[in-house]
Amino acid sequence: MIDSSEEWVWSLYSFIDHRGNSVVQDWYDSQSDKVKAEFDTRFIYLRVAKDTEWIMPYARALHKKCKGFIEVRFKVDRQQYRAIGFRGPEQRIYTVLRMVDSHFDEDCGTDKRLRDLILKNRSYRHEPDCFSDLVKEAEEKGIS
Repeated sequence: MIDSSEEWVWSLYSFIDHRGNSVVQDWYDSQSDKVKAEFDTRFIYLRVAKDTEWIMPYARALHKKCKGFIEVRFKVDRQQYRAIGFRGPEQRIYTVLRMVDSHFDEDCGTDKRLRDLILKNRSYRHEPDCFSDLVKEAEEKGIS
């Protein structure tokens, strides 16, 4: 049980594909500065938010076939972006499995397979540069 007076800080990870690439970093590197800024803002906030604060409009627990997964949401120029992931495998870790646009189908079969790979072998996840850069930026601003 976590003491409610304790400081909350989440570690953020990404799934690593069969080529050894971070799915989050690959997606991030291909985005505009505006999308990157909104992504950064969302994860800087959630990184220090209690799990009860991972709610709309910032994040949403998925249901039905996707129970156990959480989408982190943000919008830029009428385009919705979602980081689909799960809490774990350890306490206070959010692992992003994939980045999707507004046409997310909520089947989650792929997400279940990726999560299972990580649960069996932690080498399928890693902290991408975009997340470690967020940590440095937050610490410089006194947000951590």
